Amino acid sequence: MNPALPPSPHDARHHDRRPAPADGPAVALDLRRAVRWLAVAIVGLLAMAVLGRVLHFTGLATRSYTVQQVMRVFEVDAEQSVPTWFSCLLLLAAAALLLLVGQLRRAARAPMARHWTALGAIFVLLSIDEAVGLHNTEFVSEETARGISDYFAIPWVFQGIAVVAAVGLAYLRFLVALPRATRRGFVLAGIIYVGGALVMEMVGASYIVRYTDAHPAVAAVVLVEEAMEMLGALVLVATLVRHLEAEYPRLGAHLVRRPSSGERGEAR
Repeated sequence: MNPALPPSPHDARHHDRRPAPADGPAVALDLRRAVRWLAVAIVGLLAMAVLGRVLHFTGLATRSYTVQQVMRVFEVDAEQSVPTWFSCLLLLAAAALLLLVGQLRRAARAPMARHWTALGAIFVLLSIDEAVGLHNTEFVSEETARGISDYFAIPWVFQGIAVVAAVGLAYLRFLVALPRATRRGFVLAGIIYVGGALVMEMVGASYIVRYTDAHPAVAAVVLVEEAMEMLGALVLVATLVRHLEAEYPRLGAHLVRRPSSGERGEAR
C-alpha cells in the first residue's frame, strides 16, 4: 500500500481558508464614546469658567494669588487657556472627519468630494484662527464701525459676516444634496456656532459700549458665546460620526464601536 502523500501546496491553499494573521492587534475606535467624553469636557470647562467669574466678581479670587492663576488658565476668552486649546481640538477633530469623508468620496469617485475636502480645510483654518486670533485683523476702523451701530463696535464682525455669507452661498447645493440627518446636523451646528461666534460677539460689543469690559453682563455674554462655539463644533463632530457610520458601514464598524471581548482577548 502506498504511503499517504503529503498535501500539495495547491491543496493546502485550497483547503486552508483561515485568514492570515494580522501584523498587530486590531483596534476599533469608539468615536461615539469620544463624542460623549468631549461633551463632558465642555461641561467641565464651562463650569470652571463660571466658577472663575463668580470668584472674580465676588472678590474671593483676589484673596489668593494661586486661585487667581488657576482660574486664569480656565478663562474662556483668553488665548492661552485650556478652553481655547480645547476649542482648537474640537475644530481640528471636525476638520479631520471632513477630510476623511472627502478622501473616501474621492476614492469612490463620488460627487462633491472636493466640497468635503475644502470644508475640512476651512475648519483647519478655523482651528488656527482660534489659536492665534487671525480674525482680529480689522479692515474697518472702530470709529467707523461704531458710527454704524454699537453692535459693530468690534469691527472684525464685518468680515465675519462676509465670510459666512460667501461660504453659505457656495455650499448651498452641497447642503441640499446631503442625507437628511446629516443636513439637519450641519444646519444645527452652523446655527449654534455662528450664533456664538458672530451674533453673541455683536451682543457683547454693544454691552462693552454700554458698560465696560469688566462688567458681569459682558462676562456672561462671553461665556454664552464660547459655550455656543464649543457646542456647535461638538454637534458637527457628532453629525460626522453618524454620517460615517451610515454611509460607510464597513469603516463605521471600526470607528464607532469598541472591540468585542473576543477581539480584546486576541489583541492580548
